[in-house]
Amino acid sequence: MKKQRWFRIGSVGVDSGQLMVCDPGYIDGDWKKDTQPQGHPALMLTAKGTKKFPTLASKRWKFPFPWGTYADKAPALGMSMNDAKAKGLVEEIPNPVIDNELSYRGICSVTGDDKGHGAIRFALGHEGLAVAFRSGWGDGCYEVLGRKNSDGRIVEVRIKMGD
Repeated sequence: MKKQRWFRIGSVGVDSGQLMVCDPGYIDGDWKKDTQPQGHPALMLTAKGTKKFPTLASKRWKFPFPWGTYADKAPALGMSMNDAKAKGLVEEIPNPVIDNELSYRGICSVTGDDKGHGAIRFALGHEGLAVAFRSGWGDGCYEVLGRKNSDGRIVEVRIKMGD
């Protein structure tokens, strides 16, 4: 059974520095939407901040903020989140580590360790839901190649992320 040469399937764009391989049939049923990646905790007022802004006592802000970055002025506070943190008015609420969830946060957790890759398991604990890994040079557009067997079936896929 002779394998054919590699051929170009297309390219894949990367904006998060990582890629995932998953059967698209699992996306609608298993994907957890709107989860923040590790490293982007929510912010809320401290006791000092609650005294200064009592109407915002239960407010939580999640990144990305509608007004921009941590350095941009938060309209409700009249200062940036960086300034509010420095003044002790807001504090971070850490996200619990999620390392086996089919979500943006779960993928970031799997790719963010020293290995830079890992499996996302089904709810019952076995592998096969997805795999995720850091992309070779971070963000960019990477060529995807395939190889068929003598029957014309794709039997291998390669993503060229570097030399």
